[in-house]
Amino acid sequence: MAAPLPWSPPTTTFLQYAADAPRARPLTYPGSPPPTSVVQLLDAEPVILTPAAAGTDGTGVGSLPLGSSKHGSTVDGLLASLGAAVVADRVPVLAIGSNACGAQMRHKAHAESFALGIPLLQATMVGARITHSSFLSSLGYVPATLAPAPGEVGTVHVQFLDADQVAALDRTEIGYQRRWLPAETVGVTLAGGKRLAGTYAYVSDGGTLGDPGDPGDPDGSDGSDGSDATPLGDSWPLMPQPALFARLRAASPTLSGLLADDEESVTLARTDAGWRRAVNAALVEAALVLPEVPF
Repeated sequence: MAAPLPWSPPTTTFLQYAADAPRARPLTYPGSPPPTSVVQLLDAEPVILTPAAAGTDGTGVGSLPLGSSKHGSTVDGLLASLGAAVVADRVPVLAIGSNACGAQMRHKAHAESFALGIPLLQATMVGARITHSSFLSSLGYVPATLAPAPGEVGTVHVQFLDADQVAALDRTEIGYQRRWLPAETVGVTLAGGKRLAGTYAYVSDGGTLGDPGDPGDPDGSDGSDGSDATPLGDSWPLMPQPALFARLRAASPTLSGLLADDEESVTLARTDAGWRRAVNAALVEAALVLPEVPF
């Protein structure tokens, strides 16, 4: 396995990219994922991958061709030119929320002093939903998490991280557990057609936001009767922060007062722990926090 890349001071270009991160502009959370599969770089535009079928390295990612010859011919060739670990020495991690956003990853790389060079591939996911965690964070936004959703199909990006990158992201995911999800639980198929044996995902503690279900439902319905809601409730799909704040205001007079202005709410969330605790308590009081359902 290649040694972690040495850290160097950020350049002006790097800082310009990072300035667009949701960590710097919370109302933009979760940020913009790339429209295709790429390799995220520290101080340059991401390298676009050429769509292709899976290769021979287990996941097929290392042998995928690049869209620009100046970076070499394959993903592993590019990583090797950077002195980084090849794909066979990396693990797949679902990039839910802002981890699919290049600007956010640059911001995290600066804060945690780790190198980028991360393959990020589009994929189809079956059996889970990207939703909102049950709390407003000190970063000024309500972050994403993953919840079980049997049979549900969605799109997602998958990061392939080396050991140093995994350790760094673990430090940034406060209130989350990195969990292994086998393909039998959550199926992930890369855009080239390769089905992964499993992936890691950061899943938050304490449940999700959503509409409460019917606790009196005697059969423990899983929604197969045509209803989206279950006895435990129906988690909301991930939405832009302004839309989420509007939905929270509509759901509770208390939240309407606390979250009256989006920009002011972001400032208070980042500076006033007592106010943030009041918001999170109001989420519970309004029955918007659904209990965690294990995968």
